[in-house]
Amino acid sequence: MKRHVLGRRVERLLLYASVGLILTGCNATVQLAYAPIPVASKLPAKKVALVAFADEIPPDHRTGRAKGGFGNTVRWVTIKPPVATVLSEAIADALIRSGMDVESLASGEKPSQGFVITGTVKDMRLQSKPGWSEVRVNASIQFVAKVRRPDGSAVDLAIEGIAESSSVGGATMSLDQLLANAMTSAIQDGIRKLLAQAKANKVFEG
Repeated sequence: MKRHVLGRRVERLLLYASVGLILTGCNATVQLAYAPIPVASKLPAKKVALVAFADEIPPDHRTGRAKGGFGNTVRWVTIKPPVATVLSEAIADALIRSGMDVESLASGEKPSQGFVITGTVKDMRLQSKPGWSEVRVNASIQFVAKVRRPDGSAVDLAIEGIAESSSVGGATMSLDQLLANAMTSAIQDGIRKLLAQAKANKVFEG
């Protein structure tokens, strides 16, 4: 019995070690690219100017974190392009797919009359941690979108997009791709919630 228990402990330690070897190494860069999301319902066919979102992510949250089997950080992952840039592009694409006429503007550009969307990314989290036989990944993004209507009124929409996933056999997978997919899914979740809130609150009507 003791030998059996000891054998299981050794196997567990070997698994942690093997996963740790995959995660350990030079810091890496995760390349993000927005992925179009299916739009189930249409928004009113209005003209809207979308100003690139500002970035207020705390400095210590700007990188992803890969952890070893014992919870220690073994690898830092830089995210490029910035999450705010990818989010802005993804929102513009989703609005166009929903039937709106979108003008994308850089930060500081003056929008024309009509509906204007500005926003700020408040926070983001990206973390991976190996389990006994899988790698678990958690990603989240928090942002606020402000929609200014032609009559001068404004609506603030606070959004949190989240993604939780795991991958069996994670020790042989590309960790960078797993992290990129998780953050992309969190961004998609946030945009779905943004469109749903805009429709529920009739933000673009009138």
